[in-house]
Amino acid sequence: MNQQAIVFSIFLFCISCSATAAPLWNELSSAQQQKLQQLSSSWDGLSDTRRENILTGLNRWESLDNNGRQRTQEQFARFKSLSEEDRTNLRKQFKRFQSMDEERKNELRTLYKEFKNKPENERKALKKQFDENRRSNNRDRSGNSNNDKPTSKQPSGGDRNSSSSGGSGPSRDGGKSKR
Repeated sequence: MNQQAIVFSIFLFCISCSATAAPLWNELSSAQQQKLQQLSSSWDGLSDTRRENILTGLNRWESLDNNGRQRTQEQFARFKSLSEEDRTNLRKQFKRFQSMDEERKNELRTLYKEFKNKPENERKALKKQFDENRRSNNRDRSGNSNNDKPTSKQPSGGDRNSSSSGGSGPSRDGGKSKR
C-alpha cells in the first residue's frame, strides 16, 4: 500500500510539472507565434524556463507605451555596445541584486534616487571616488598592497550614496534598466 502511494505521488508530481511547463510552439496563440516568428524553428528545443522568460518578456513589451518601448530599445542598444566583460559583470551585478532581500533592494533604490538627484559634478566626484576605492580594494584582495585597508566598497567618509553609483546597485547603465 505504501509503495502505491509513492507511485501515485510521483504520478501526480509528473502531471503537475507538465501542466506548468512552458507551451510548445503549436500551443502558442497565433498572435504569439506571429510575434515570435524568428524562434519558430528553435522554440520547442528551448528549456521551459527560457520559453517562460521569453513569454514574460513579450507580455512586458506589449504592456509598455511608446516611450517605454523606445527607452527599452535604447537600453538594449547600450547593453549591446558594451564589451563582453562589461556585459558579464552587469549580469553578475543583476543576479547579485536579484538575490538580495527586498529591504536591501529598496535601500539601494533609495540611495540611487538620491544619487541621481545630486548635481552632475557631485555625481562625477562620487563615481571617481567609488572607482578609486574599488581599485584599491581589488589590490588589497590580491595582496599587492597594504592589507590594513578595509575592503568595503563604500567610499571613505561614509557617503553611502556613492555605493549605489557604480556596482552595488542593479545596473551600471544609469539605473534605467527594469524601470
